[in-house]
Amino acid sequence: MKIRWLAFDLTGTVFDWHRTLQEALLPHWPARRSPEELIDFAGEYNRATVEAIIGRIDPDFDFADVVKNEFDARAQRWGLNLGDDARRAVVESWSRMACWPDAASGLALLGRQFRLAAFTVLTTDQATHCSRHSGLTWHEIISCDRLRVYKTHPAAYASAARTLRAEPAEIMMVACHTFDLDAARQAGYATGFVHRPQEYGRTTALPEEASGYDVVATDFCDLAARLSLQLSPRQAP
Repeated sequence: MKIRWLAFDLTGTVFDWHRTLQEALLPHWPARRSPEELIDFAGEYNRATVEAIIGRIDPDFDFADVVKNEFDARAQRWGLNLGDDARRAVVESWSRMACWPDAASGLALLGRQFRLAAFTVLTTDQATHCSRHSGLTWHEIISCDRLRVYKTHPAAYASAARTLRAEPAEIMMVACHTFDLDAARQAGYATGFVHRPQEYGRTTALPEEASGYDVVATDFCDLAARLSLQLSPRQAP
């Protein structure tokens, strides 16, 4: 079955959350704390937001609530009194994340052969604002808050496929996170791994399990080249 849709994770895959978060926090970061600690704090905070939301079914909160609550929890855990201005800057940063340098050009190439969907735990407003901030356009934005079930629950991928009016096998999940791709594969999606070695502010190696996905790419332009060679997509809609 031909791939018709590419469904993109946003946070980390399309958008460089770490750089945006670090820039938001840096003016408020205590002088007694090192830049390395800021990197660690940002990484711990991001992981906490993911853990708080993935796999949830019909929660009474959304990702906008999570980023506020987990920031407060991480700051308390670290003994940081960053103040309301820092909290506001961090919360707002989730709606203006900058995309990776290859994202706009790579998506333009991919959009010539596939329909493009954002499939994200971000709220619809957050995803829309981030995309506008970076000048990115999608054929569809699917927020898990709209589905009322969050990745990596199998029902999220099934519901997203119904939203796209496609069979799971007609969709390739594109992400830099193996947990997202593993769940998508279990749901019948094709999988495309894009390595983002600087996602957490320090260079990370390509994970061994990446070799098991349908396509492994260094960025979106590389993904476009590899897909044109390995798959037989339908022509641009």
